[in-house]
Amino acid sequence: MTAPTQYSQEPVELPIDGWLYGVRLAPECGVCAALKAELDEALSDRNLKKAYEVSREIRSHPSGHRKGRR
Repeated sequence: MTAPTQYSQEPVELPIDGWLYGVRLAPECGVCAALKAELDEALSDRNLKKAYEVSREIRSHPSGHRKGRR
């Protein structure tokens, strides 16, 4: 039988940044480019709330980019 751990262990860090802040930009879209610049600035400032909000906006923005695709 194993003894329970009696000391705190190192915290586990999950690599979710790529999933949380990862976006696909539409080519030649000025809105996507501006939002990507805003996202990069928020990440460099470590403003994670702003970075999440901007990445969410980029993901929900491309409704007009999908025209003609099926």
